[in-house]
Amino acid sequence: MDSDKGIPGRGIYKEDDFIPHHKISSTDKENVLKNNRSVSSRGILLILGIIVIAFVSYSLIANTGSSEPDITLPPPTTTPVPTTTLAPTTLPPTTTPAPTTLPPPTTTPVPTTTLAPTTTLPPTTTTPSKIIKVYHFHATHQCTSCILAGEYAYYTIITYFPDEFSNGTITYDSLNYEDPKNSTIVNELNVYGSSVFVLEIFPDDTIVHNPTYNLFRRVSSKQSYTEYFKNYLEELL
Repeated sequence: MDSDKGIPGRGIYKEDDFIPHHKISSTDKENVLKNNRSVSSRGILLILGIIVIAFVSYSLIANTGSSEPDITLPPPTTTPVPTTTLAPTTLPPTTTPAPTTLPPPTTTPVPTTTLAPTTTLPPTTTTPSKIIKVYHFHATHQCTSCILAGEYAYYTIITYFPDEFSNGTITYDSLNYEDPKNSTIVNELNVYGSSVFVLEIFPDDTIVHNPTYNLFRRVSSKQSYTEYFKNYLEELL
Protein backbone atom coordinates (compact mmCIF):
# COMPACT_ATOMS: atom_id res chain seq x y z
CA MET A 1 0.00 0.00 0.00
CA ASP A 2 0.95 3.58 -0.55
CA SER A 3 0.94 4.35 3.18
CA ASP A 4 3.27 1.46 3.83
CA LYS A 5 5.62 2.67 1.14
CA GLY A 6 6.19 5.94 2.83
CA ILE A 7 4.60 8.26 0.24
CA PRO A 8 5.91 11.80 0.64
CA GLY A 9 3.61 13.92 2.74
CA ARG A 10 2.32 10.92 4.77
CA GLY A 11 3.65 9.35 7.90
CA ILE A 12 7.29 9.07 8.84
CA TYR A 13 9.86 8.30 6.22
CA LYS A 14 12.35 5.59 6.71
CA GLU A 15 15.58 5.41 4.90
CA ASP A 16 14.71 2.11 3.24
CA ASP A 17 11.26 3.25 2.07
CA PHE A 18 12.42 5.77 -0.49
CA ILE A 19 11.25 4.96 -4.02
CA PRO A 20 14.15 4.66 -6.41
CA HIS A 21 12.66 7.03 -9.02
CA HIS A 22 12.52 9.85 -6.41
CA LYS A 23 16.04 11.08 -6.12
CA ILE A 24 16.81 12.78 -2.81
CA SER A 25 20.16 14.19 -1.87
CA SER A 26 22.21 12.99 1.13
CA THR A 27 21.77 16.33 2.84
CA ASP A 28 18.02 16.03 2.63
CA LYS A 29 18.22 12.55 4.04
CA GLU A 30 20.12 13.76 7.09
CA ASN A 31 17.64 16.58 7.62
CA VAL A 32 14.73 14.19 7.42
CA LEU A 33 16.37 11.83 9.97
CA LYS A 34 17.05 14.73 12.32
CA ASN A 35 13.44 15.82 12.08
CA ASN A 36 12.23 12.31 12.81
CA ARG A 37 14.50 12.01 15.86
CA SER A 38 13.36 15.40 17.15
CA VAL A 39 9.69 14.44 16.74
CA SER A 40 10.30 11.16 18.62
CA SER A 41 12.04 12.98 21.51
CA ARG A 42 9.23 15.48 21.85
CA GLY A 43 6.68 12.69 21.92
CA ILE A 44 8.52 10.86 24.70
CA LEU A 45 8.83 14.04 26.73
CA LEU A 46 5.15 14.77 26.24
CA ILE A 47 4.17 11.31 27.42
CA LEU A 48 6.40 11.60 30.52
CA GLY A 49 4.90 15.00 31.32
CA ILE A 50 1.38 13.62 31.06
CA ILE A 51 2.32 10.72 33.40
CA VAL A 52 3.81 13.09 35.97
CA ILE A 53 0.79 15.41 35.86
CA ALA A 54 -1.56 12.47 36.23
CA PHE A 55 0.42 11.10 39.21
CA VAL A 56 0.48 14.46 40.99
CA SER A 57 -3.24 15.00 40.38
CA TYR A 58 -4.03 11.54 41.72
CA SER A 59 -1.95 12.18 44.85
CA LEU A 60 -3.71 15.45 45.53
CA ILE A 61 -7.15 13.90 45.02
CA ALA A 62 -6.25 10.96 47.29
CA ASN A 63 -5.02 13.23 50.04
CA THR A 64 -8.03 15.48 49.74
CA GLY A 65 -10.52 12.64 49.77
CA SER A 66 -8.98 10.84 52.77
CA SER A 67 -8.80 13.88 55.01
CA GLU A 68 -11.85 14.46 57.13
CA PRO A 69 -12.94 17.87 58.33
CA ASP A 70 -11.89 18.70 61.89
CA ILE A 71 -14.80 18.52 64.26
CA THR A 72 -14.50 20.83 67.22
CA LEU A 73 -16.22 19.29 70.24
CA PRO A 74 -17.64 21.56 72.88
CA PRO A 75 -15.75 21.50 76.21
CA PRO A 76 -17.17 19.02 78.75
CA THR A 77 -19.49 20.48 81.30
CA THR A 78 -18.37 19.97 84.88
CA THR A 79 -20.92 19.87 87.63
CA PRO A 80 -19.46 21.49 90.72
CA VAL A 81 -19.50 19.22 93.77
CA PRO A 82 -21.22 20.89 96.68
CA THR A 83 -18.81 21.39 99.55
CA THR A 84 -20.09 20.48 103.00
CA THR A 85 -18.54 22.20 105.98
CA LEU A 86 -18.11 19.78 108.89
CA ALA A 87 -18.80 21.04 112.35
CA PRO A 88 -15.64 21.07 114.52
CA THR A 89 -15.49 18.17 116.93
CA THR A 90 -14.68 19.09 120.50
CA LEU A 91 -12.74 16.40 122.40
CA PRO A 92 -13.32 16.05 126.10
CA PRO A 93 -10.47 17.36 128.19
CA THR A 94 -7.96 14.73 129.22
CA THR A 95 -7.66 14.20 132.93
CA THR A 96 -4.31 13.21 134.43
CA PRO A 97 -4.80 10.41 136.95
CA ALA A 98 -3.65 11.25 140.40
CA PRO A 99 -0.41 9.51 141.38
CA THR A 100 -0.95 6.49 143.54
CA THR A 101 1.19 6.42 146.64
CA LEU A 102 2.12 2.89 147.65
CA PRO A 103 2.74 2.14 151.27
CA PRO A 104 6.38 1.59 152.16
CA PRO A 105 7.42 -2.05 152.04
CA THR A 106 7.33 -3.80 155.31
CA THR A 107 10.64 -5.21 156.37
CA THR A 108 10.74 -8.17 158.63
CA PRO A 109 13.59 -7.78 161.07
CA VAL A 110 16.06 -10.60 160.88
CA PRO A 111 16.52 -12.19 164.25
CA THR A 112 20.04 -11.75 165.48
CA THR A 113 21.67 -14.86 166.76
CA THR A 114 24.42 -14.59 169.26
CA LEU A 115 27.16 -17.02 168.45
CA ALA A 116 28.87 -18.80 171.21
CA PRO A 117 32.48 -17.81 171.68
CA THR A 118 34.83 -20.04 169.82
CA THR A 119 37.12 -22.07 171.93
CA THR A 120 40.64 -22.71 170.75
CA LEU A 121 41.37 -26.39 171.06
CA PRO A 122 44.88 -27.43 171.85
CA PRO A 123 46.73 -28.95 168.94
CA THR A 124 46.20 -32.63 168.71
CA THR A 125 49.33 -34.64 169.03
CA THR A 126 49.49 -38.04 167.52
CA THR A 127 50.94 -40.47 169.99
CA PRO A 128 52.92 -43.14 168.17
CA SER A 129 51.74 -46.65 168.84
CA LYS A 130 55.34 -47.65 169.54
CA ILE A 131 58.39 -45.77 170.74
CA ILE A 132 61.94 -46.93 170.09
CA LYS A 133 64.49 -45.78 172.67
CA VAL A 134 68.20 -46.10 171.93
CA TYR A 135 70.56 -46.05 174.97
CA HIS A 136 74.32 -45.78 174.77
CA PHE A 137 75.94 -46.77 178.05
CA HIS A 138 79.54 -45.82 178.73
CA ALA A 139 82.00 -45.59 181.64
CA THR A 140 83.35 -42.41 183.20
CA HIS A 141 86.59 -42.80 181.30
CA GLN A 142 85.75 -43.92 177.73
CA CYS A 143 87.93 -45.62 175.20
CA THR A 144 87.91 -44.71 171.50
CA SER A 145 85.62 -47.58 170.52
CA CYS A 146 83.10 -46.62 173.20
CA ILE A 147 83.06 -43.03 172.04
CA LEU A 148 82.68 -44.00 168.36
CA ALA A 149 79.89 -46.48 169.14
CA GLY A 150 77.81 -43.68 170.66
CA GLU A 151 78.63 -41.13 167.95
CA TYR A 152 77.82 -43.53 165.08
CA ALA A 153 74.52 -44.56 166.68
CA TYR A 154 73.45 -40.91 167.02
CA TYR A 155 74.63 -40.11 163.47
CA THR A 156 72.53 -42.97 162.04
CA ILE A 157 69.37 -41.78 163.75
CA ILE A 158 69.54 -38.10 162.76
CA THR A 159 70.69 -38.90 159.23
CA TYR A 160 68.25 -41.65 158.19
CA PHE A 161 65.33 -41.09 160.60
CA PRO A 162 65.02 -37.30 161.02
CA ASP A 163 61.19 -37.26 161.09
CA GLU A 164 60.94 -40.09 163.60
CA PHE A 165 63.55 -38.39 165.77
CA SER A 166 61.74 -35.01 165.68
CA ASN A 167 58.32 -36.44 166.56
CA GLY A 168 59.62 -38.70 169.35
CA THR A 169 59.13 -42.04 167.66
CA ILE A 170 62.88 -42.69 168.02
CA THR A 171 64.86 -41.27 170.97
CA TYR A 172 68.56 -41.35 171.86
CA ASP A 173 70.31 -41.06 175.25
CA SER A 174 73.96 -41.51 176.20
CA LEU A 175 74.22 -42.52 179.90
CA ASN A 176 77.14 -43.10 182.25
CA TYR A 177 76.42 -46.47 183.78
CA GLU A 178 78.77 -45.62 186.69
CA ASP A 179 76.73 -42.61 187.72
CA PRO A 180 74.45 -43.51 190.69
CA LYS A 181 71.57 -41.46 189.29
CA ASN A 182 71.30 -43.93 186.38
CA SER A 183 71.33 -46.99 188.64
CA THR A 184 67.62 -47.77 188.20
CA ILE A 185 67.71 -48.29 184.44
CA VAL A 186 71.17 -49.84 184.66
CA ASN A 187 69.84 -52.44 187.07
CA GLU A 188 66.70 -53.03 185.02
CA LEU A 189 68.68 -53.70 181.83
CA ASN A 190 71.53 -55.44 183.67
CA VAL A 191 74.17 -53.15 182.12
CA TYR A 192 77.77 -54.09 183.06
CA GLY A 193 79.92 -52.18 180.54
CA SER A 194 79.95 -50.04 177.40
CA SER A 195 76.96 -51.10 175.31
CA VAL A 196 74.07 -50.04 173.04
CA PHE A 197 70.49 -51.06 173.96
CA VAL A 198 67.35 -50.63 171.87
CA LEU A 199 63.94 -50.71 173.60
CA GLU A 200 60.55 -51.16 171.87
CA ILE A 201 58.03 -49.54 174.19
CA PHE A 202 54.35 -50.37 173.60
CA PRO A 203 51.43 -49.03 175.66
CA ASP A 204 51.30 -52.29 177.63
CA ASP A 205 54.68 -53.91 177.05
CA THR A 206 58.41 -53.29 176.52
CA ILE A 207 60.82 -55.38 174.44
CA VAL A 208 64.56 -55.03 175.08
CA HIS A 209 67.13 -55.57 172.28
CA ASN A 210 70.92 -55.65 172.78
CA PRO A 211 72.81 -55.35 169.41
CA THR A 212 76.05 -54.34 171.20
CA TYR A 213 78.17 -57.19 169.91
CA ASN A 214 77.35 -56.65 166.21
CA LEU A 215 77.76 -52.87 166.50
CA PHE A 216 81.16 -52.95 168.24
CA ARG A 217 82.37 -55.37 165.57
CA ARG A 218 81.72 -52.63 162.98
CA VAL A 219 82.96 -49.63 164.94
CA SER A 220 86.16 -49.47 162.91
CA SER A 221 84.09 -48.56 159.77
CA LYS A 222 81.54 -45.80 160.04
CA GLN A 223 79.84 -46.87 156.82
CA SER A 224 79.52 -50.48 157.91
CA TYR A 225 78.28 -49.42 161.36
CA THR A 226 75.63 -46.97 160.12
CA GLU A 227 74.42 -49.30 157.38
CA TYR A 228 73.93 -52.16 159.81
CA PHE A 229 72.25 -49.99 162.47
CA LYS A 230 69.98 -48.32 159.89
CA ASN A 231 68.66 -51.69 158.68
CA TYR A 232 68.26 -52.81 162.28
CA LEU A 233 66.02 -49.83 163.18
CA GLU A 234 63.97 -50.09 159.96
CA GLU A 235 63.01 -53.66 160.90
CA LEU A 236 61.77 -52.46 164.28
CA LEU A 237 59.70 -49.64 162.76
